[in-house]
Amino acid sequence: MESSKINIVMEMLEKIVCITIVKRILCVILLAFEIEPNIIAEKLKLSKPSIKKYELMLNEGRINELLTIKGNSRKSELEDYKDVILSELEAGEYKNLRQIQAMIEKKTGLKRSRHRINVFLKKNEYRPIKVGFIPSKANPQEQRSFYETIQKPLMDSAKAGKIQLFFVDASHFVMGGFVGVIWSKVRRFVKTASGRSRYNVLGALNFVTKKVETITNDSYIRADSVIALIDKLVANGVGLPIKLILDNAAYQRCNLVKDYARSVGVELIFLPTYSPNLNLIERLWKFVKSEVLNAAYHGTFDEFKTAIDHCVSQTDKEFKPQMDILISEKVQLFDVISKQDLAVMFNQTAFAA
Repeated sequence: MESSKINIVMEMLEKIVCITIVKRILCVILLAFEIEPNIIAEKLKLSKPSIKKYELMLNEGRINELLTIKGNSRKSELEDYKDVILSELEAGEYKNLRQIQAMIEKKTGLKRSRHRINVFLKKNEYRPIKVGFIPSKANPQEQRSFYETIQKPLMDSAKAGKIQLFFVDASHFVMGGFVGVIWSKVRRFVKTASGRSRYNVLGALNFVTKKVETITNDSYIRADSVIALIDKLVANGVGLPIKLILDNAAYQRCNLVKDYARSVGVELIFLPTYSPNLNLIERLWKFVKSEVLNAAYHGTFDEFKTAIDHCVSQTDKEFKPQMDILISEKVQLFDVISKQDLAVMFNQTAFAA
């Protein structure tokens, strides 16, 4: 049989099974046609002991064994330096396989491909994970105290139907390109709008119903915007005490807003400073970006605003299932992280190779 034809057959079969199995199959076929072992060894680049072993399997009918590859018992040399490598990963900020590859060569002297390093890392349960953010001035203990003594009891009261609890915040959507991911075989390109038009949305998210009341404009959010939102909540009230959890933005914490809220019977509960993780409406803004802005093109500012408004208006309808998962009693707290880890998060700068 011509070598070129054997190579074509091997390429065809390799698309279905691994090359080792391909060679075994071709070997036993050629043996069945009484081709000389030395010719098989030459054409398939197999050792004569291997051919003899496959012939014995064929004669004894051990087909399953022929088609099974036993695991390679040889341990990777990377495993010999496992503790060193993983300790370095925990201590540093390695952003890609190229940096890890350089670190491994420097620490161990081993030169390994990025593919091999990737296999090693996955075997040890490492994978690329998007980092989260915590404000450098946040006080984790104060956040937990606020959550356990104020926020959680308010959530329980709202669920029991004793109060109306809203999470309040403003998001400033700047029309332009929002990076996103889509499933595709090739990289796609999305148009970006010209200009820097900004759409401001001041929202109050009902913790129980997931309905959002908004005040919007394309200028600035001011104290009068907050007062207008309070008026809207009072007008749509159902006879239960209204309580708002909100951050410490100056236009919300000013005396004008506090006095007005007090005059209409609305209680303002201000979060600890630098605590966006406790303000559940922050999750809504991320959802809006993911749902209608990321990797999307809006030709005009009006189309841009309409897409945002529609998404926000559907939080208690079309998107209620997603909101029930996003807006819950579960919050991210940071006081369980050790002081050493916090120091690493707060103080580390860009990775230095």
